[in-house]
Amino acid sequence: MAGIARSLPGGAGLMARARAWWPASYAEVIDGATALLEATSPVELEEAVCTLIGDHWRRMTDQHSTGFAPSSWLEGLLTAAAARAGEPAVRRLLRGIAVTAPPGPAGTASALLSRSSVAGEPAWLDSPPTSSVSPDVLLLRDVYGLRFGVLAQVTTDGGPSRNYLFDVDLCHGFARMVGCGYHPDLQTAAARWRATVGTSADRAEPEPLPDGLLANLLDGSAFDGPFATSPTGEAFRELFRADRIAHDTFDALERTGHQTGWPQETPEAARDLADALTDQFRTWATARDVDLPSVETPDDEIVRWLLGDWVSPGLTEDLALACSPHRIAAFTAYLNDDWDPDQRDRALAVLTPWVRFCLERSGITGTAAEHVLAWARRAADDPQTVGADHGDNPGRAVDETTATETAAGLSPEAGRQ
Repeated sequence: MAGIARSLPGGAGLMARARAWWPASYAEVIDGATALLEATSPVELEEAVCTLIGDHWRRMTDQHSTGFAPSSWLEGLLTAAAARAGEPAVRRLLRGIAVTAPPGPAGTASALLSRSSVAGEPAWLDSPPTSSVSPDVLLLRDVYGLRFGVLAQVTTDGGPSRNYLFDVDLCHGFARMVGCGYHPDLQTAAARWRATVGTSADRAEPEPLPDGLLANLLDGSAFDGPFATSPTGEAFRELFRADRIAHDTFDALERTGHQTGWPQETPEAARDLADALTDQFRTWATARDVDLPSVETPDDEIVRWLLGDWVSPGLTEDLALACSPHRIAAFTAYLNDDWDPDQRDRALAVLTPWVRFCLERSGITGTAAEHVLAWARRAADDPQTVGADHGDNPGRAVDETTATETAAGLSPEAGRQ
């Protein structure tokens, strides 16, 4: 994306102006590395580096409105740190980056460390930095099937295994990281996740991760790129570590023969799935005497249009059929923003039978099903209230049943174990 931006007329100058604050930012982080000298163990240093960089980025987002490209920024930070790599504080900064950053910058940091040494440092600072994830990844999933907790067992620098939790939401039709961080144990992580998700997660317990699902959940950089989640609060401290652990998780699974199952993220595959579901939906409706809008002209097939937007590229059939109150709210927000009001209202009239079809196919019954149907009916009656601001920030943690923001989130707790 950066290369494309530079190639556009005036793109290089625009990018340079957007990133004009970076050099001063590097100096602030490198000078601030003196605080890392207080760390007395690898885990303390890891947390201190994540805090130093994360808190710095949080301040920068308050002070600036452009130039937020974390991967490129980190490359520049390492270049700026190279000249001072022999200083004890900067060596600690580099070691923390080597453990918590994705493989590319982590390798650069390790190379800089290997070129210098400081007499009198603790033995653990002289050993090669290491990070690994167990292939025994666990999964939490709410009753609606669109909110997930991915639990990874992480070991860094030969220390004890720790529990890292990714909270992932698919209610906008694509994966969004709404929280991540270490927790003292599996029980605490699961309890925090359930509290954030709401009643739809009350019965969720950690279970083995099915083959082929992870790529739908951790499908790219958590906090970088044009479609990435914007971190909030303490999530800034996971700015690079989340991507490192995700990368190590995929590596661990692939090494042990698990299928990661990268989805077909193409418009053609999504269209084929939407077309198949449209035909199945119409057959279902006919069998139950449910009236759907007839197809009078090829340019007026509202059901196929609706499902064409419901099914995002990369979704499997199971994920495309999953729905929740939050999914209804998020999709209604999209229709409010992107559809002509008249066509939107026609589509929303189809939403209740479509939800019935999805619930039957997904096997969701009882109170959980009643909540989704109630939201579908409300969406047809009052789309502005139901959609509200759900299209503005898909990266926030939301109670899946009430579709309201949850304040607690999943704050990282490493270093307090």
